[in-house]
Amino acid sequence: MRRIDYLFVTPALLILIVLIVIPFLTVFEQSFTDADTFTFERGDWVGAANYSRLIKDQRFWNSIQVTLLLSISTVVLQMLFGFALALLLWKPGHLVGLARGLVLVPMVLPPVVVGILWRMFFQPTLPGVNYLLQLIGIAGPDWFGNTWSALAAIILATTWQWTPFVFLLLLAGLQALPISPYESATIDGAGALQKFGYITLPLLRRILVFVAIYRLVESFRIFPIVYVMTSGGPGSTTEPVNFYIWIQAFNAYKMGYAGALVMATLILLGLVAGIMIIYGKRSEVIA
Repeated sequence: MRRIDYLFVTPALLILIVLIVIPFLTVFEQSFTDADTFTFERGDWVGAANYSRLIKDQRFWNSIQVTLLLSISTVVLQMLFGFALALLLWKPGHLVGLARGLVLVPMVLPPVVVGILWRMFFQPTLPGVNYLLQLIGIAGPDWFGNTWSALAAIILATTWQWTPFVFLLLLAGLQALPISPYESATIDGAGALQKFGYITLPLLRRILVFVAIYRLVESFRIFPIVYVMTSGGPGSTTEPVNFYIWIQAFNAYKMGYAGALVMATLILLGLVAGIMIIYGKRSEVIA
């Protein structure tokens, strides 16, 4: 590589070092100390004590389970609803353009706003979900008073916000499909289900896998909605791992232990990403 090439690469490398490498090394170092957030002190070296505590921390393992449950369930629902909407609004027609625009509205809202809207919607004292259930003779639960209904509320809110993203990418994929296979299938007498199973799905396989992988990685960033809707409650039963890290860093002021939690979470994300990359290569989504 010529010297002039290094000059073009240098700014990007400097940004990478400032924004990623330095914070990572700082957190890694703090994970071996008893650093205190409140006093801003560097902290004394404690070796692997934070990691030893982490292994025995049942609340941490519970947050991992909650994270995986929320991530997998929301991504599955987003893929199902997003694909259904893309198929429904694929062909041009009356009011299709307006419908597409309305579908995209939740995606442009800040997660905090989405959390507030859905928290109000699930409040038993407000005319929301429980009011609609009452109209058909069903007594609605106290949504945030027990674990499973609180998790369901978070899942519904997250699915509502990010289904439009899946819809948008899959709609673009559908619109890019070639017409000739469908014309040939029509001549051969194939029905709508046969075209879907033998043409649409195989041709969309790569983009389906890509969208699922991307959304699974992004689903770990669920902190704002959880913070607004349940604050991890009741108890810690809806507490994802990033929310637990925030509690340790800014409520308990245990920055050293929070650093160890961050490193453990990065390892988990690395394993998930590694599995998805392997699957993506086998699916020929990733070169």
